[in-house]
Amino acid sequence: MLKGGQGQDLLELRTLGQFTARYKAAVISDKAGRSNMLWELFKYLLTNRGCHLSAESVLEILWPDKQYQDSRSVLKAQVHRLKKMLSESALGDDHLTITSAQGCYRLDLGRLCWMDTDLLEDLFNKANKLSASHPAEAMEAYRRLISLYRGDYLPEINSPWVFYARHNYLRIFLQSVYNLNSLYGHARMYLDAVRTCEEALQVVPFEEELHICYLQGLIDAGKKGEARAHYENITSRNYLETGAEPTVKMKNIYQQISHKNEKAELDLSNIQEMAVEGKKVEGAFNCRPDFFRFLYRLEKRRLDRKNSPILLGSLTLTGHHYSPPPSDILGAATASLKNIISASIRKGDVYTQWNEAQFLLLLPDLTPETGEKVLQRLNHKFEQEIASKELVLRCKLESLLG
Repeated sequence: MLKGGQGQDLLELRTLGQFTARYKAAVISDKAGRSNMLWELFKYLLTNRGCHLSAESVLEILWPDKQYQDSRSVLKAQVHRLKKMLSESALGDDHLTITSAQGCYRLDLGRLCWMDTDLLEDLFNKANKLSASHPAEAMEAYRRLISLYRGDYLPEINSPWVFYARHNYLRIFLQSVYNLNSLYGHARMYLDAVRTCEEALQVVPFEEELHICYLQGLIDAGKKGEARAHYENITSRNYLETGAEPTVKMKNIYQQISHKNEKAELDLSNIQEMAVEGKKVEGAFNCRPDFFRFLYRLEKRRLDRKNSPILLGSLTLTGHHYSPPPSDILGAATASLKNIISASIRKGDVYTQWNEAQFLLLLPDLTPETGEKVLQRLNHKFEQEIASKELVLRCKLESLLG
């Protein structure tokens, strides 16, 4: 297998994250001009390299909205233009060939062509074979594979014909991350496992299993505080964006983050804050995130029969353009915001600090209009008290029926 970048005459094809065809230090795919259809044809033939493809099927799959009287002649002309375009970049049969026989076309890569997905599959097979007998070599192969995957296969293509290949390469990437982390776990290389997941999440940020793998790495590395913060961040984001509660797998990993004894103490502590008679509580009720989730579920069940709205509000501190808030002023701003919330909402309302920069509010028995006024009042008080040009308080309200 030729390696990308080796040899002056090497044609390098990258398809993961962004399509580029590079030859002799020039990116020939950037010279598309009016050749978008030709490059789309090239990508389809490339995806199905080694296969004989009929003219009728190619045209129907690539351009289904167009009608052709003579599909063979049309595709023959397009293939001729494609070959001419490639030959103008001085590519020859040692790089790739497009052959035809009985109305079918086939693309094959030559000895002077390197393609990232071919190397991806080779590394995956190599690492899997070595994992039991030579774990160190398997780790190195998995690491190379993970660094090779830069994103979806041909992300600029939205047609169904690319979906199977795209899913297959994503599956190889994710399985490699999980396999590598398993090897790291056996070798007690927990911080390496954490770093691997962090890199993978930069490329695939919404894969739940990857977040679980990351949380497990943090737990194994003794970083339960970071694990708790990450768990609360992703579960609150999912809840606010989709209304989805944590899955069973997420709940199971949370049990490792919060030991059962610790969880029992947490619940009893919050219950005492509500139930002890004679205890004077000023302002709204503040609780820990896990108990907040329990109270929300309880309130939702109570209102199921009444079909009444439940208002869930979020107050998030960010920098401008949604950048992370400056860490040097975040702590003081969060403390001030907590005091503002406690003094400004009703005694029967509930709030929690979900993560270092976000609060959630449970506002029962309010209309959406009144709830919006509550958030506006909190925002106004925050702007008066925290006169910072580096912080923005972003407020959001969800109305969920029981």
